[in-house]
Amino acid sequence: MKPDKDLFVRLGKLGDDDDRIADYKMWDELGDEARFQAAWDLVIQAFELQGKDLNELRFQRSAESLIRK
Repeated sequence: MKPDKDLFVRLGKLGDDDDRIADYKMWDELGDEARFQAAWDLVIQAFELQGKDLNELRFQRSAESLIRK
């Protein structure tokens, strides 16, 4: 994860229903772009923890066959 990102901190007891409500509210306020970025960051972290090559995440540009007429 990039160190220059904002960090959200909330104090409270684990297991409270308010936790879930606050989480949903926070993600709703952040919007779609932030949610997709957070999900992508988790994908990258998972690949790094597994020791996989990050180049595997790139768009595949392979072609099976080309036919010229």
